[in-house]
Amino acid sequence: PLAPQVVGTPITLPSTAAIAIDSQRGLLFLYAHLEEHLLVFDITRDVWRPLPELTFDLGARFDEPSQTGFSIKNFRVDEAEGVLYAARDQVPNSQALAFDYGKASDAVDGCLPLTPMTVRTDPINQEIPPAERTNLMGAWTAEPVLGRNEIFFVFAAWDNMPVRMVSLLDKSLNYLPTCRGFQTDDDFDFNFGCFIDGGAYDDHAVCVDSHNLVGVTSVPDGLVFYPFDGEGDFDTPSTVLGPSASFAVCH
Repeated sequence: PLAPQVVGTPITLPSTAAIAIDSQRGLLFLYAHLEEHLLVFDITRDVWRPLPELTFDLGARFDEPSQTGFSIKNFRVDEAEGVLYAARDQVPNSQALAFDYGKASDAVDGCLPLTPMTVRTDPINQEIPPAERTNLMGAWTAEPVLGRNEIFFVFAAWDNMPVRMVSLLDKSLNYLPTCRGFQTDDDFDFNFGCFIDGGAYDDHAVCVDSHNLVGVTSVPDGLVFYPFDGEGDFDTPSTVLGPSASFAVCH
C-alpha cells in the first residue's frame, strides 16, 4: 500500500469527543466539547467550510444541574432519515439524543434538503430531579437500525453499581419493553432493557447488523450478540469468548 496522502487543504478543527460524516450531503458533524457546541462542516470542497447556521449550542439546551460535566458520545448517522444520533453520558442526566436536519425523501430535483438542527430526546424527564424519577447512570451509543424503526441503545443503570444494559428504542426514542430488566419508577410506563453480564459500565464497541437484525456489544471477555425481531423484542443473546474489542463494524 502507498503511504497516506493529504487530500485537500488541511484545516484546524476544535478538540472533539465525537465525529461523524454524512456522505450523501458531504457534511461532517463534530462535538466541540470545550465549547459544548455541535458544529457542522461542508466537506464537498477542497477547503472545508463551517456552516454556522447549523451550529447547535448544547450547553444552552442541556443545562440541567449535574455533578458531572456535560458529554455526548458516539455520533451515528442515518443519512436517509437525515438524523444524527448520540448518547448523552452524564450519570443521572444520561439519555439518547437525535438531531434532525432533513429527510432524503424530501429532495427536490436531486438536491438533498438541509434544515436547521432540531433535537429530540428520549422521554425521561430531565427537568425532574434524578432522585424523583427514573434515570440512567450512563450512556454509550444509540445505533440506528438502518431502514427500520428501531435504535439499539447501550447505556447503564443502577443494580448495586452502574451496570451495562441494552435496549431498543423506536425512531421517536421511546423505549420498547425489551427484557424488562430495569425496574422503573412510577413516572415511567414500563420496565425495559437487558442487563449485560460482564462487570461494571465502561466504554465498549457497539454495532448493528440491520439486515439480520442483530445488535452487538463488547464485554471484557468477548462479544455479545442480541438478535431481535420485527416487534422490537430481543431473543436469547449469545456470547463469543475472546479479547474485548474497542471498536466493531457489522456488515
